[in-house]
Amino acid sequence: MLRATLAFAAASAVAALDDAFYGQPSPVISWSGKKELYAASSNVVTDDVPVDDVASYLEFSKDASTPKVAVVFAFDNMPTNGMAHLVEEGDFANVVAAREAASSSLVVPNTYGAGATAAAFVEDLPALFGVEGKATLYVHETDAVTEQVDGAAFEVQQASTSAVAEALAAATDASPKFLYVPVRSDAEVGMTLGAVEKAVGSEFVAFAVAAQYEQQQSEDATARRLQSVGGPTAAVGASAALSTVRCTPNIMLGLLLSVFFIFMLWMGFSNMMDIRSNDQFWTSDNVPLGNKVEM
Repeated sequence: MLRATLAFAAASAVAALDDAFYGQPSPVISWSGKKELYAASSNVVTDDVPVDDVASYLEFSKDASTPKVAVVFAFDNMPTNGMAHLVEEGDFANVVAAREAASSSLVVPNTYGAGATAAAFVEDLPALFGVEGKATLYVHETDAVTEQVDGAAFEVQQASTSAVAEALAAATDASPKFLYVPVRSDAEVGMTLGAVEKAVGSEFVAFAVAAQYEQQQSEDATARRLQSVGGPTAAVGASAALSTVRCTPNIMLGLLLSVFFIFMLWMGFSNMMDIRSNDQFWTSDNVPLGNKVEM
């Protein structure tokens, strides 16, 4: 029992270090109008995935043709632990509606990269689409992410939504086009998706990602949040009720140790009450069984 308790204490300490190392986890939500687009057997990836490795989990099926357009929506506030609450408040209404109506979707609920930005994910998109060399990345406005990817994997071009839609519709080459949208309001998602669908129909894939991964979890996020079956994925589908349990690894360790020591105290006290001395020390006045004392 003691060895198991010490092992649990060590595991809790490692878990606490891991939380600080990983930072605040965020989901990556992907959807498309194309049927059976993804190679994954399930539409939910339960692994903890670093942001620079997410693209490998979003590989397309060999039987599906590569989409013509990839749209990346970058959100400033997108914590996994708070997604259900944000969905209930309507912050991701257009993302939820688009994903529910999509023919294919894939969600990676727990991606991490303390201090990293969405640039690590965006830079992997050309390889995911099989593009060699630099690709063109259309942006509504520049930010830290576009500055990091400009000149590396992309040639960044700033243009309005209508101009991008016209460029997509007029494109004659078969190479995939990439669009990056820093989301300031949920309405931008619906407007951009409408323009893309009008230009290319269902030949697109969209991604909702966190623009910035926080170094440390906030006080509210540090609390472990237990969700109904489906977790963050159900939250994205606006069908999960969030139940918050304020229990960190240190609190859980304290509770388990308390139960263990109370049990040990009870067991020791009970055994002490059952201790009896040897029969040779009984006197004739307090012999428990009659007056017979065996020598």
